[in-house]
Amino acid sequence: MDPYRNGSINGTLDDYENQIQKKLAAPMPWIGFYIVAASFICSMAMGVDLMVSLVSKRYWFPCITCSLNATYLTLLAVSSKLAVDLSSSMLGVDDKLAKVSRSLVFMSTAMCNSMPSLASMDNNELLSNLTALGILVFTIAVNVFIYDAETSGFVDGRVVLAEETVATVFMLLSFVILCCSSVVVPTIKKYTESKYREMNQTVQVEGNGIPKCRLTVDELRLMIQQYWVMAETGNPQFVMARSVISATSGMLCLLMVFTLLEAHLRLIFFNSRFGRTRSDYGLSTRVILYIQSAGVFLGSIAPLFRWYFAAQFRISEMSLKSLRGELKIEGYWTLSGNAIFFCFRYINILKRPDPQVMRLDLSRYVLLLEGEAELPNKILTHMCYWDDNLIKFGRRHQSKNLAKLLHMSENFDGVMKFDDNKEVGSLHSQEPPNCWSWPVVTLASIAIALPNITRHKFNEFLRAVSEGMCFVNLIEESLDGRDGGLDSIAKAAHGVWERVLLHHKWLDKNIQETNQNGQTYKHVLQELSHIAKKTVEDFKTRIEDDVLMRNPQNWPVKVIAANSMYRITQTMLLAYKDEDQETDDEEIFRRLSVMISDIFAACLTNLVHFIRLQCHSNVIKERMKRVSFAAIVLGESEEILEILQQRVLPDFCLDPAKAANIEEWRRALTELDNELSVPQPNGEYVSIELRG
Repeated sequence: MDPYRNGSINGTLDDYENQIQKKLAAPMPWIGFYIVAASFICSMAMGVDLMVSLVSKRYWFPCITCSLNATYLTLLAVSSKLAVDLSSSMLGVDDKLAKVSRSLVFMSTAMCNSMPSLASMDNNELLSNLTALGILVFTIAVNVFIYDAETSGFVDGRVVLAEETVATVFMLLSFVILCCSSVVVPTIKKYTESKYREMNQTVQVEGNGIPKCRLTVDELRLMIQQYWVMAETGNPQFVMARSVISATSGMLCLLMVFTLLEAHLRLIFFNSRFGRTRSDYGLSTRVILYIQSAGVFLGSIAPLFRWYFAAQFRISEMSLKSLRGELKIEGYWTLSGNAIFFCFRYINILKRPDPQVMRLDLSRYVLLLEGEAELPNKILTHMCYWDDNLIKFGRRHQSKNLAKLLHMSENFDGVMKFDDNKEVGSLHSQEPPNCWSWPVVTLASIAIALPNITRHKFNEFLRAVSEGMCFVNLIEESLDGRDGGLDSIAKAAHGVWERVLLHHKWLDKNIQETNQNGQTYKHVLQELSHIAKKTVEDFKTRIEDDVLMRNPQNWPVKVIAANSMYRITQTMLLAYKDEDQETDDEEIFRRLSVMISDIFAACLTNLVHFIRLQCHSNVIKERMKRVSFAAIVLGESEEILEILQQRVLPDFCLDPAKAANIEEWRRALTELDNELSVPQPNGEYVSIELRG
């Protein structure tokens, strides 16, 4: 007898298979919540982009976090599991809605939302990301069609057949739109880059009549706004967002929202007999539904705004008389949508301020594609809103203590007098190259070591030097260090300053201990000089045969710091050797502050040139970041620039390469000082022309 014909055996096999099926289905609710997590992250990313754009009034909604990169595509792939799951039955109302909303409409919405991000990619990124997205989209579409084909013979399987079909078609159309967008990206970049270079030359020519180091704060603000408009309108994402393709994706997104809304209303109110959920995913399906519905809502806002934004371009220069002709438009503008937009345009015309009241004419710096309409003034005004806010943000963080310190400086003598090259001998046959940071750090360390300084003055001094060192760091990194090879020297100085500032330690010695036991300032200088000299000489003894260390740029940080300390303390001891022993420590502290102020003042004359260089970049992705940073720096340094612009600068400051180097300053100021100190035969001194 065949044992498999026995009913008990067949029943045992069925029970065995059912047990396996239950075991496999047990973790499905947890997998559902894993899908929830991926969906939530995608939805939050769209929400973050939405909020950032609204706050900054960038109503073309650039893609910041929702970029079609590997991470975002992986999250979308995880959140599309329901669409590719052919083994689980999805018979409940929530199950069917989740499959329509999450796997199809949500995917389409995410693609439409992220469309401008394609413009930020290079050709290789475009190809790889679109290939990955295409595999995902077609996998979802094929699985949906297989599922619908296999379940179409059942009543439960036909409930959302129409919505699933429409949503799948929309998803495929969204992918086609992305592919069409990617085709024009290289051309857009090439054209806008050409226009940017041309406009940059125009800005440079317009400023030729003004010395680069003497631009006023208002002129710098105007220049930043010019470059801001150039960078924003030349941004490939901005160009893509205002295109016809963007308008089409916005229309498609609206239709998808209507499809999802119709499915919600029909299933919830007219098909409640199916129950809420009847799948292995359990209650997680309902959470998926809520999260994905919220994601569709958030993700649809940006494409719809871009649609309106693109339409504003189309009708920005049209008069009211052309309304009838405007209604006869190309098909891709759809639904007589322009009539609605034209009504809004009419209201805006009534509210528009007098163009002559506009503070600046920045329309000349808008980068437009060939044949594009002029940028509406309202959009241009919103565009400059974020730039103005960045300047205001910097203004709220102005360096008040540094400005107060700069008021102590009347000239630039401190640049020349902190180190006496003629009187102070070298400890080594070679001297390390100098930068702006080292004399400031050394002089500040000496000031901290002085006794009998009030706590208020001490703290105020530290804050002022810290604020100044931040600006010095910017100048040394961007101007002085790049050509002079002083990067490592400047970084070493800032490392020493951090220890001085935070721990009051110079070369592992607590410099405040030198001002104990009632010592005078001369004792402090002598002790610091002795420590510095011993450090350098010990170093010389250890590396006599080391060829590499003969180059001062390779010296350890502590040796460079010690060399600077020795030269400056010896210079001060020589300068104060005839001083009365009763000279107040407060007076020495004041002299050190003035000397530091002079060095800061000379260094910070380069801020104008730094801001100018920061505005321009040959790298498209860096332009907005650099202009934004320039706006913040301008806001932070407005008061400082106004103080420095009252000074009379030497002629060599017109050369940015010389003005950025402290040794050039010392050489030029020494020459000027020598010329001024030589009397002419008629008994008068030579008059040196300084440019204001």
